[in-house]
Amino acid sequence: MKIVNLTNFAKVHPNQQEIIMEDSLPDIFVKTECESKSFIKNLLTIAKSNSNSFEVKVVKDCFIDDSEWLGIKPIDQNGHQNITSTIFSIPGKDKIVQVEVNALKWKAEPVTYEMYVSEARRILTPLLSDYNKINSVRRRLSIQPKVSLKVTLPPKANKIFKTFVSSANRNILHPLDWRRFYIFIRHCRSRKVNIYPDDLKRLLIEYGFEETKASYLADIFSHGRNLLGTH
Repeated sequence: MKIVNLTNFAKVHPNQQEIIMEDSLPDIFVKTECESKSFIKNLLTIAKSNSNSFEVKVVKDCFIDDSEWLGIKPIDQNGHQNITSTIFSIPGKDKIVQVEVNALKWKAEPVTYEMYVSEARRILTPLLSDYNKINSVRRRLSIQPKVSLKVTLPPKANKIFKTFVSSANRNILHPLDWRRFYIFIRHCRSRKVNIYPDDLKRLLIEYGFEETKASYLADIFSHGRNLLGTH
């Protein structure tokens, strides 16, 4: 998942009871042939030379936490409001930059995997094409496949989790329900099962918990695991 994660929520349309889950959004990277900060500076120069197509914003014109950030806003917003692609270096990882796309308001919500990827390509492919021609290289977007974003648990953790969700009173948890949930927390801590609270929330919603309850349980999971000790 992202280093800077976008929180994904379930949404209910006003005239429907159906819960519509937002897609998990992919990590997007560019592998570079030079230092990541040099790559960002070169991309900045190219974007500035295309002022009819892009507005460029240096998010931080200095090193912050050994990271450098560049925002590129297309003139053609394609129906979105204030859509911007941010490219940033990753501390401790040279020759790789990460890409994120954010908008004040997307033209359609919830944001789908396909829309997110399409906008990343629309904004950055022309700039990468110019970069490749200038430097005689073949840099491209590396996009996390949609299938890899599905939340999965190891077999034992999954069995314990399903024992909890299959018998839980989803409105008001019974003390035995809490006991099963705490067993799941202890197992994940002792076996170092790494699942983000947002991902656990998604799983709980998939198994019938309403959003507020799922969010509450995900917070309990996070706090409980931290109380047992960090890993």
